[in-house]
Amino acid sequence: MVFIERFYLDDVIERLFKNDQKNNRVKFSDFMRYLDEEQTYDYNKQEYKQSLELFDQDKNGKADIEDIKRVLKTYSSLNDAQVNHFITLNLMNDPNANDDYEKNYEGEGDENFTKGNPPNFTTNQDNFAGKDRPGRLEWENFGLLQPNFISYICPVLDTPDSNKFLICAEFLIHYFDVEQKTGAFNHIGSLKSHDKVVNMCTPVNEQLFISCSRDPIIKLYNYPSQDDNQIQPTALFEGHDMSVTSASVSPCKTRLISGSRDQTTRLWDLETQQQLQSRKIERNAITYLKFLPYTQDLFIECSEDLTLRLWDIRARPFKPSIEFKVGTNFATTCDVLSQDGCDKLLVTGHRGFNESGADVKLWDLREFGEDKLVWNYPHHKFNPESVRFVQHSDPSPVIITASKDQQMHLIDVEKGDQLDSIKHGDSFISMDILGNKGLFVAADVKSNLNLFSYDNSSRQIKYFE
Repeated sequence: MVFIERFYLDDVIERLFKNDQKNNRVKFSDFMRYLDEEQTYDYNKQEYKQSLELFDQDKNGKADIEDIKRVLKTYSSLNDAQVNHFITLNLMNDPNANDDYEKNYEGEGDENFTKGNPPNFTTNQDNFAGKDRPGRLEWENFGLLQPNFISYICPVLDTPDSNKFLICAEFLIHYFDVEQKTGAFNHIGSLKSHDKVVNMCTPVNEQLFISCSRDPIIKLYNYPSQDDNQIQPTALFEGHDMSVTSASVSPCKTRLISGSRDQTTRLWDLETQQQLQSRKIERNAITYLKFLPYTQDLFIECSEDLTLRLWDIRARPFKPSIEFKVGTNFATTCDVLSQDGCDKLLVTGHRGFNESGADVKLWDLREFGEDKLVWNYPHHKFNPESVRFVQHSDPSPVIITASKDQQMHLIDVEKGDQLDSIKHGDSFISMDILGNKGLFVAADVKSNLNLFSYDNSSRQIKYFE
């Protein structure tokens, strides 16, 4: 089985995919249903037999990458190079499948699938992807197999200057530290946390963290160590019916919020694991959740229904306090800038394709609403997978983005201008800031993990040297 990321369902696929209704060969609804990443269909059931027959023309019992390539080439407006790039950006291989297409993929040139660079780009064109250098994680040095893919990186800020972080990779979670001066990675421990692919994890405190995955169970774990890699969860949070895509812990460490493709937002008591509240909103396939650090009881929700929502966990009935549409491309990730005792700004990264819709948007949280968009940054070609504030930058805050267009951008918060950028050579999957000393780590589509640094004096980002 191949896991396929749900890709711009309303905005892009419908525009690109040309359903051959005359010959009735492939129905658009079947194609869309197959693209739903969270469904692992039992093809023995009658309702899915037709879908399998439509895709599985080589009769090997599964709809695999070659089947999808054939369907895209036949029924979309993409050329061969664009199809290959589409697949590389949007397929996540099941580690049990004998298909290394994504790991062996060599990226196509930009001219094959873009219209050209945005104006005023100062991109560093050096391609460091895959090169042997400081600040690169060599999995085999720690006796670890390089995973087929990495889904999420999460910092563990047990102290303000901590460089510890968690990596969600297939069914496993790896725990690493980085030496500030040398950029050397130290493996602290690993554990198998779920039976299906881990979507993300988030710290609770210095001892515990939360993980969520394509199985509908949220788990609470102690951090792994070299001495014990068979750690069992200390608690389970059960109630979701489909993949749990995001979770966030309240600043007071007593509440957990979770979101799923089952269209529900759920509030939990961290100590008792009891579900306190739940609300289902039709078409609300949740992509990201984030508690506001200072406000304690408020959190942001991003969703595939093109809506941003601000929730208050004290509200009864349990429902959003503010909600509004963000345009034609939904937000997949966000971050909050908190300064001077208040939550000031929200940055969101949006799903886009071929220089359309892959926006970074800045919102004013103090008067949150659709008309409080501070600026829109449209200069990524494909969706930014991570957008993060550098909280300790001076004299003014900056944002770092990591995108599937293989670029990182450094953006000035006040004006929304690009300050710097890096061309990596492979599409970024996840990125996050480590501690307060200017280091950040990013993973690409080939599961390479690289260390970067932000120079506050020059306002530049670069590979760690």
